Amino acid sequence: MTYQIRKATDTDRKAIMEMYRNASAMLKEAGIDQWQDGYPNIETLTQDIDAGTSFVYVEDGTVLASGMVSTMGESTYATINGAWGYDAPYAVIHRFVVASRHQRGGLGSQFLQAIETEIGIPYYRIDTHVQNIKMRRFLERNGYIERGEITLLNGSKRIAYDKLIVK
Repeated sequence: MTYQIRKATDTDRKAIMEMYRNASAMLKEAGIDQWQDGYPNIETLTQDIDAGTSFVYVEDGTVLASGMVSTMGESTYATINGAWGYDAPYAVIHRFVVASRHQRGGLGSQFLQAIETEIGIPYYRIDTHVQNIKMRRFLERNGYIERGEITLLNGSKRIAYDKLIVK
């Protein structure tokens, strides 16, 4: 199978929003309040696409995964209960999601590795809900190290991870 990472376009919105809705439903079913307040929404996605920070992983034109990758910094990462592994410029990954039917075949790891390779930034930061054990294990399996807890602007707590790509 040949997969491709590329910047998302307006024609990808429907597929990405469906993945967001499915992920939100799975989180709700697991009793996790992450993504239960209407976020991420079409406005957020539109901003990501317009800014050129929304990426998709496709096979034969079908969107299988999506994520936002930015090098503009993250204000909520300025204060961490713990310590980041490195004091260096970084890319942040947000809204990482894989289509429901592809979640257990390693596609998420392939997409994450494609981001790390194609974006070309050597240092990444990402966070997730403390109860999102599935995502936390996924990050750890892919070389991300738990660094502590951050607080979002709305007061919610998240577990923060980082990874230095060694070439």
